[in-house]
Amino acid sequence: MKEGVDPLKKASNVPYLIAVVVMVMIGVIAILTIVLMRPTADNTQLIATLVGMIVPTTAAILALMKSQETHLTVNSQLAQWKLDFAALQRSEGAREGIASEQERVAELRKTAAAQRLTEVSIVNPTIANPRSVEATPIEVVLSPHVADTLQKIDANTKAIEVNTHKE
Repeated sequence: MKEGVDPLKKASNVPYLIAVVVMVMIGVIAILTIVLMRPTADNTQLIATLVGMIVPTTAAILALMKSQETHLTVNSQLAQWKLDFAALQRSEGAREGIASEQERVAELRKTAAAQRLTEVSIVNPTIANPRSVEATPIEVVLSPHVADTLQKIDANTKAIEVNTHKE
């Protein structure tokens, strides 16, 4: 993964231990301060109140740290999923583009082949004299490719006729 925390990596407990030690030190310092400032008075109630504030505060700090770690783990997974999904979409788009281009090229080839088969030019001698009313023959000139194709078709047709007459 490029960003965030690796979710498969074992989480370290060091930050939690540091937080607990710091809160215990704050509690001990506060209790010592109270005992030293009021040596003759009964400080039991004051110390119980101080411990009653330190323990839930420590628990809240630990919960915050754990939720922050969970948040980083989830966000790193989400970021990786987004990258994977973007790569997937790009590859699907490229595949569809290639298929579309192949279809377009195949259609162009079909069109070119159809145009080669229908290349016919008509020569009309009356074009030189358009006022002529006499019937003039029209000469059809085929391209060499079309003429070869027609000859092959004609040869195949004759071969089929010969085969059917033999039976």
